[in-house]
Amino acid sequence: MIGRLTIILKAFVLGVIVLFQEIFTFLRITRIAAVFYKLHSKISQSTDSEKLAHLGFLYERVRDLEKAKEFYEKALILEPQRGMYYAELASIYEKQNNMEFAIENYEKFLQIDKECSMDFRDMIKARVNKLRTLGEKTAQKKE
Repeated sequence: MIGRLTIILKAFVLGVIVLFQEIFTFLRITRIAAVFYKLHSKISQSTDSEKLAHLGFLYERVRDLEKAKEFYEKALILEPQRGMYYAELASIYEKQNNMEFAIENYEKFLQIDKECSMDFRDMIKARVNKLRTLGEKTAQKKE
């Protein structure tokens, strides 16, 4: 009898712990969402390309790729000579499996941004080559 009571009590305590963990997670996500909404409201109409790109980055982190793309594009309209925005946009296209636009934007980055480190440029070049190879393999499979 005491053994069964102990098992029931342990199960109850574990259930309460799990419930509190879920409540804590929900509250944390709700708080993040509220902060995110405030940022979006303040920044979305901004004419500061950096702020718009930061908002694009935040949307990318929460996997809203369409919104991320929208804000990177807005940043590029304001400051088209900012190469890193092309790299960020390329990353979005790559995640959306739009390899043609990913390659195009990575190449724009390489043309425009001459001040980034050689290591980063080499990494982007390798990425473009990999995407081209994947594109060629995909095209061959379709034929």
